[in-house]
Amino acid sequence: MEREELLRISVGSLADWEHIKNDLRADALALFRDTLDSEDVQPSERTAVLADFNNFLDDTFSMAEPNLRVNGHNFEKMNNTGQDMEAFDEALDRRIWSLADTRLQWHKRTTRMRREAPEEIQARLSSHLDRLVKAYHQPIPDMPDQEDEVPDRQSPVVSTEVAEEFHKTSAVVRELGQGMPSQQQRVSLAEKATGELKSMKC
Repeated sequence: MEREELLRISVGSLADWEHIKNDLRADALALFRDTLDSEDVQPSERTAVLADFNNFLDDTFSMAEPNLRVNGHNFEKMNNTGQDMEAFDEALDRRIWSLADTRLQWHKRTTRMRREAPEEIQARLSSHLDRLVKAYHQPIPDMPDQEDEVPDRQSPVVSTEVAEEFHKTSAVVRELGQGMPSQQQRVSLAEKATGELKSMKC
């Protein structure tokens, strides 16, 4: 079923549409007769005018029918016998379209992440690794010579900086490992739900 560019008026069945037409015709004819009575129209003319007015109502209803949806189906696609087609679940149809939109959005988001995420992660990892290399090659402050004492080859400042960069890099790797499976799982769930709803609709 294709989406409508313009919303249509929905009725439950062809019988409902006939009921609406009959009510409108009765009200319109009552008002028209009151107008004829107030104008003192001759009986011979009155019959002809009422016939023309009925034709006008028929034309009006015919013009309205292309804008109708009967039991979820476009009026012009109803069968030629004029009988209602099988029941149509409007709520289910809206749910299917909603899931289809969700699936499309997740596909777009996943595609964008696959295209952009590797470059972003590469840039962030390169930046962190550069900082690690710079921190590693920082000169060690001169230590005073002391007998029977092994000089500490790692400056506290260097150790702290190296540890900080290591934690940042580890966080980026964990974020990459946790994020992509979650996105793929959401897309799979949306596809599965859409398939189940379509099978229910059929």
